[in-house]
Amino acid sequence: MRYLGKLAYNGKDFFGFQRLKEKRSVQAEVERALSCLNKDPVTIHGAGRTDAGVHATGQTFTFDFPKIQDLGLFTEKLNALLPPDVRAFDLEEKPEGFDARHHCSGKAYRYRFSYGPRNPFEVGLIAQVGQKDFDPNKLQEALNQFVGKHDFRNFTTKKLDPADFVRTIEKIEVSIEPSTQHGAVYFKGDAFMTYMIRLIMGTAFRVCFGKAKAEDIPALLEAKPRHIQPYKAPAEGLYLEEVFYE
Repeated sequence: MRYLGKLAYNGKDFFGFQRLKEKRSVQAEVERALSCLNKDPVTIHGAGRTDAGVHATGQTFTFDFPKIQDLGLFTEKLNALLPPDVRAFDLEEKPEGFDARHHCSGKAYRYRFSYGPRNPFEVGLIAQVGQKDFDPNKLQEALNQFVGKHDFRNFTTKKLDPADFVRTIEKIEVSIEPSTQHGAVYFKGDAFMTYMIRLIMGTAFRVCFGKAKAEDIPALLEAKPRHIQPYKAPAEGLYLEEVFYE
């Protein structure tokens, strides 16, 4: 039987979602737990590959398993075998052939950051962007330049792309809490490429620091020959929040 599930994980101590030889990954931890329950190896397929240090509150994955009679009880058993920084939830049966990645119609991410004093209890969980000269009021204007359908080849390190690096970002919403000097940015789009959100955020932060202007961003998007932007925001601020299916 084919099943779809969701995962929440703290990416601080992982080298990313994808299984890697001799490095800790979310995929390997979930496969190990499922294989213990099955007594045979189980492979999972995630909706996407989060990078080292990136978190998730709604990553999805598919896997094949003998008929599960009680999905709630099975989830409890699975979580008992998973490490404390990974949790599975919302398991459901799907038709044969359903794939977490290829049937996905869109994703939502949230980028969390602080422009206040460094908090040791937030290390690895939120991006610390620094205080001096940071103007959060410039952030939404900068990010608005990325909304819509664009060629994002200059905002990803991906080498080749069958869609010619064209993606549509449906929504980017900034929320700022001045009293705590914290902020968050919500991204919703059809798909996101390697480092795409982190490169977008890195460029937008430069606008907040007065090192670039929002009106210059369209030229960066359209620059030819290809010129990948070098300003990458920290991984610890990024969360995969939701995966959408039609």
